[in-house]
Amino acid sequence: TFPYCASKLNIPYVVTAHGTDLKGFRRDKRYHPFALAGAHSAQKIITISEQVDMDVKKLYGIQEGKRKLIHNGFDERMFYPRKVDKKKLLGEYGISPTPEYIVSFVGKFAHFKGIDVLLKAAKIYENELDSVATLIMGHGNRYQELVDLKERLNLKNVYFIGHLDQEDAARVLNIADVSVVPSREEAFGLVAIEALACGVPVVATNSGGLPDFIDESVGALVDAEDYIGLAEAIIKEIKNPQREVKSRRAAEYALNGFSWQRVAEEVVEVYEEAVNNYHP
Repeated sequence: TFPYCASKLNIPYVVTAHGTDLKGFRRDKRYHPFALAGAHSAQKIITISEQVDMDVKKLYGIQEGKRKLIHNGFDERMFYPRKVDKKKLLGEYGISPTPEYIVSFVGKFAHFKGIDVLLKAAKIYENELDSVATLIMGHGNRYQELVDLKERLNLKNVYFIGHLDQEDAARVLNIADVSVVPSREEAFGLVAIEALACGVPVVATNSGGLPDFIDESVGALVDAEDYIGLAEAIIKEIKNPQREVKSRRAAEYALNGFSWQRVAEEVVEVYEEAVNNYHP
């Protein structure tokens, strides 16, 4: 509704489509007149992934010249490769003895995040790998459901370590061997970029915005819901003899393509163009 209000003020404005707005548009037709008016009166609409870009075109009828795809960026001052005492950090969360391998997840405990799929995959890779722990960062209304699933699967080395601030999340990412984004849908997937920035290869689902930036050079893509394929990809990343090379490549790739500095420059250009081309 904010873009609709802006459309009444006779000033230039730019709208950014993050994905949650599109969910609202699909679910409630009462929202349509306001969303459409706000979108069509904007000077430009920034979209954050190929999927969101196509959805804006389809749902709002916004054509090529009025859309600008700018991927999300990460805070390079927070997420970067750093030396972290693995044993000490795990001890802070009551995890002992220190496992050889770490699988990480960051995100809200919502159905679309696919944490249940990760737990099913963990059942497979815990049996395949001698010493591996899965650290799940986040919280949400599906917490108890996921704890119950963990118990039913008899998972011994899956740890729910709660919601962490960015500093603590970055520390955990830096001890991970692979990070997982098993989402059923994901408008972009900033947590994947943050993991890459810490030098962690990412196994993600081939859905939403994730295929825009995850490929074999920095991780792997698997189909949503495919917990067997997910487990196999995680095992492959952990056993990869070139894991250190891939780790360095991931960090460089994130910094060169997705830093906040890069994003800010592109966004400023869009706003400057909007102001300069506005003729009320």
